[in-house]
Amino acid sequence: MRVDGEITRRAEIKGVLHALYAARLANDPRRVMAFFADNAVFELVGSVEASPIACRVEAPHALHSVMVALCETWEWRSLEVETMLIDGDQAAISYRLDVRHLPSGRVVQSQIVDIATLRGSEVVHFKEFVDTAMVLQLSS
Repeated sequence: MRVDGEITRRAEIKGVLHALYAARLANDPRRVMAFFADNAVFELVGSVEASPIACRVEAPHALHSVMVALCETWEWRSLEVETMLIDGDQAAISYRLDVRHLPSGRVVQSQIVDIATLRGSEVVHFKEFVDTAMVLQLSS
């Protein structure tokens, strides 16, 4: 049997994440940043030697710079959440994304997985797994 508080928390996390993705679809780094705690950790997983997009940032100004760079390089066009699993304050989200690489103008579809940890309604840790080979190909 589930406790009402657990069901409410899952709904809250789901709502925050859907709003975060809507802000990213609007290509608005300021709106995206509103969902992150001041001490949030953001990771784009991959080898920094092999991928131009891989990074880990922990400072607010560094996170803002990464969000601006992402929005200036990658225009999210549509997103379809396939799976959202929530356990406590963590969520794993798998989604298909149609995205335009702005420097090349190419539109591609990608599969992405995010793992987010929230405290209250703020993201405190966000780890994103992207197709780094595709990113490298488009960035070359």
